[in-house]
Amino acid sequence: MDLGEWVVELSTGEQHEYDHLVIATGVQPVQLSDGHHLAGVHVLRTLDDAVALRKSLLEASSVVVVGPASWGRRRRRLLASSGAR
Repeated sequence: MDLGEWVVELSTGEQHEYDHLVIATGVQPVQLSDGHHLAGVHVLRTLDDAVALRKSLLEASSVVVVGPASWGRRRRRLLASSGAR
């Protein structure tokens, strides 16, 4: 991770630039007991999850964030700054 250059390097040597970086260690997400399989419902655990979420956000007119209060507030501010309601 190079904070000055805004780049993360994976163990494979592959590098990814980023605008925002979330480091989440050791947490298992709580999935909804009903509805987690529906289109547009996302659990954020992997890079693939983040890519799928971003694609959905580009097509979304509104967003609901479910998670701990502090986590949710930060996500809502980030989403609002990108135009989501």
